[in-house]
Amino acid sequence: MDSPEKLAIFICSPRRYGNSYQLADILINKMKLSEKYEVSLIKTFNYDIKHCTGCEYCRKHFECHIKDEMASIYNTIKMTDKYIIISPLYFASVPGHFKTLIDRLNPFWHLRDQKKDCSMFNLPSRVGNYVIIGAGNIQGEYANCEMTIKYMLNTCGIKPNTKLFLKNIDTIDDLNKVKDLESQLESIIRF
Repeated sequence: MDSPEKLAIFICSPRRYGNSYQLADILINKMKLSEKYEVSLIKTFNYDIKHCTGCEYCRKHFECHIKDEMASIYNTIKMTDKYIIISPLYFASVPGHFKTLIDRLNPFWHLRDQKKDCSMFNLPSRVGNYVIIGAGNIQGEYANCEMTIKYMLNTCGIKPNTKLFLKNIDTIDDLNKVKDLESQLESIIRF
């Protein structure tokens, strides 16, 4: 029997057990993703990731000189085919610690830019879906967050696929009141 495909779910909220965690729990347990995929749950706030210093080491060496827990993230990205990003909306963008993780993806950017060992970038199965959840509903406020996530996925050779915006959701109670939440999440688990 073939081994299941690998799925990485990035929970990008610093609020432990907040809305992003609740959504991941629904996907993994109620919607049974763990039965279909080998799931890696990446709680980005739990990783000690230092800021990119802009030293340009990665431009020449295609790796980062900073030795921290980002190494685990690099490996997960290299070894996984399917991705789900769940991010809260913070002032029309992603949370700061998740942006720090994104900034540290420069080695992948330079690999793509200089066309070095791009085998992982040419795989049609590398697909990423994302959910952006926020308390607001101001026109255009989700666009910057979406663009940041799409650039992140593209930088890693992952084709952005399906998106879901959950608006006017500030608390767990708000999330629990969303009509047909599981049916809305169905689109996120189709790759």
